[in-house]
Amino acid sequence: MSRIDELDIVIRHKGGKVIAGAPQLSLYAKADNVHAAITALEQKRTAYFGDLAEALDDLEVRDYTVQRVSPRDHGGLGQFALKALIIIGLIAGAFVLSAALVAPRIERLVENTEAKMQQYTKLGGAQFWAKVEGELERAAEPAHDIPPEKKRKLLSQIHVLVERWRPFMAEIAPLFADFQGPPSVEGPQSGK
Repeated sequence: MSRIDELDIVIRHKGGKVIAGAPQLSLYAKADNVHAAITALEQKRTAYFGDLAEALDDLEVRDYTVQRVSPRDHGGLGQFALKALIIIGLIAGAFVLSAALVAPRIERLVENTEAKMQQYTKLGGAQFWAKVEGELERAAEPAHDIPPEKKRKLLSQIHVLVERWRPFMAEIAPLFADFQGPPSVEGPQSGK
């Protein structure tokens, strides 16, 4: 007896009909009673195997043996290594070329930035003091004086701020009292 003859047959009753099936082959038959359903399933199975045998007769069987590669055959590994080196070389070349093209531009940008920073942050020197003197002269000119009404308004606002902060400053002042004069020398000889 072959394994094909050992297939499971499933019989189900559904809606007044009997369904017989061989799930392993995906074959099913429907009839009014169990005997008729099994007979119909057997006919489908016979037709299925007949078609399968006919199809197998027409097929050409090929030999699918796997050829083992000897451990000494490094052709595949050598080709992979060569391709990997080529890719790495191309990437490195691209980085070097882009660095060579971009480096002069970056150097110019850094030099320009340094020059501007020196220009804006330069303190002291003849130009600085000349500019300070010019600004002081311009601010002291009567033409640049603040109008009297604006002066009064600013002074009253300053007075309000001083009055608001005076209690806080009075409380904080003792913290800074030690810094106002030279430290007093007190020791065990002072008698206090």
